[in-house]
Amino acid sequence: MKDLVIKKVSDFNISWCHALHSEVFGEEDSTQVPSHIYIVHKGKKYVGYVSVYMHNVDCVYIQYAGVVDEFKGYLAPIIFKKVVEYIHEEYKGIIFRIKNINIKAIKVALNAGFLIIGTRFDGGLFVELMKVREEK
Repeated sequence: MKDLVIKKVSDFNISWCHALHSEVFGEEDSTQVPSHIYIVHKGKKYVGYVSVYMHNVDCVYIQYAGVVDEFKGYLAPIIFKKVVEYIHEEYKGIIFRIKNINIKAIKVALNAGFLIIGTRFDGGLFVELMKVREEK
């Protein structure tokens, strides 16, 4: 995907993070407190974001990943895969969980090379996934 620019942002106001979430998901979530956010643009257009927090020195945990309506559909998996590759330039592992009823998101994660590592019941049933950077 040409013109795709991903930028890691670590110094931000938390209300900005919540505004990104509202724009992409159309709902409020004031509980997320990421350590950094990956902002995605295509040319001058805002595409979406991925918020993460440090799980440990080699691994991040994705809190949210999403794109604005214009980039949903067949472009979303391509964009997500590019962001995962970008994150893997710095971190060896990426983990996250998805609600078990969110089949589209689970398919996107599996397509990006994530493996299911378990399930968790935390107010609902979640599928836990992990991807470890392939060493060259």
